[in-house]
Amino acid sequence: MFVDQIVINMALMSHCILRFLPARITARLRFGSPNSKRCVAAELSVAGGLCSPADKEIMMTTIDKKRQSKAPATGRSGAATGVAIGAGLLGLALGFAGSLGRKFAVQTAASAQGNWDDILIAEHRSVSAIFDDLEKTRHDQVAKRKGLVMKLKAALSKHALQEEMVIYPALIPAEAAGEQGDVYADHADMKRWLNNLQHSPMSTPGFMSQVAALRKVVDEHVAIEEQDLFPALKAAKSAEDNRRLTAELLAEGLKLA
Repeated sequence: MFVDQIVINMALMSHCILRFLPARITARLRFGSPNSKRCVAAELSVAGGLCSPADKEIMMTTIDKKRQSKAPATGRSGAATGVAIGAGLLGLALGFAGSLGRKFAVQTAASAQGNWDDILIAEHRSVSAIFDDLEKTRHDQVAKRKGLVMKLKAALSKHALQEEMVIYPALIPAEAAGEQGDVYADHADMKRWLNNLQHSPMSTPGFMSQVAALRKVVDEHVAIEEQDLFPALKAAKSAEDNRRLTAELLAEGLKLA
């Protein structure tokens, strides 16, 4: 399952980049003599394994046809402008590809955990590790505390989205432990505490008291899920239903990965 997911993710990434680069960049970003078939984007695509030399030839043939159908270049100014525009578009494309690649990497790592409950439990442990790091900070490490609070907020936001959009709705027909209302309320409490934490002075003793209060809410919520809700829901669902929940969870988590 893990290897299959990697293959699917890489195929999606390659497809997105290949579709984006030729249409937006290769027609603009070129260099050399007017008859040259060299193109920066095409060379990058071949070097990165995103297209074959044959695909590159097709790309360049298309560019040459477009070039021949147009009037001669108006001079260095026009060429420089074209290169600048192409370089900017290339930067945007690579930035998009990098962001997409990071998202797929995060979710591929998550899928390696197994079923939906294993994924969520692994995320619980990651959140706990962030709390551990935060509690080890000193009052003069404000920048580090800010970074950890942002990391904690990102982790809890992604986790909450997955549970609220996929897992909690499935609890109602399964009647798993009758805790549906409580878990939604817990998430609301966590969001309030996170907001307070983010806007509080981080060099004061009161800051760590707020961290401790938030951790208490999170730990109690985690205990309910891991001891009651998750086992009851998983047992109430068929193997096919659990696979579907896992796929939906990963898709939802991709939005905030």
